[in-house]
Amino acid sequence: MVFADGTERPCGGLLVPVTLHQRTGLAAQLGAALAAPTPLTAEGLATPKMPGETSVRGLFVAGDATGQMPSVANVIASGSTTASAIVGRLTGAT
Repeated sequence: MVFADGTERPCGGLLVPVTLHQRTGLAAQLGAALAAPTPLTAEGLATPKMPGETSVRGLFVAGDATGQMPSVANVIASGSTTASAIVGRLTGAT
């Protein structure tokens, strides 16, 4: 890496921060509340009740759209938890 003052430093890798944004405004158009912005996500959907359940009854969210740490493991876990919440809602268990 070469800095503005001309000094150099060898670098074997570089992490670049990326803030996630929703690809569509559909959830917001449906009235879903957004979570507070974080360095990882600017427009994650809030899940104020049970995991996966948004502020709009019957609208659920999972994965990167929730604003949690983006990783394959977290997305899989989020999908499983949200599926359980949906089943609970459909069967009247919640």
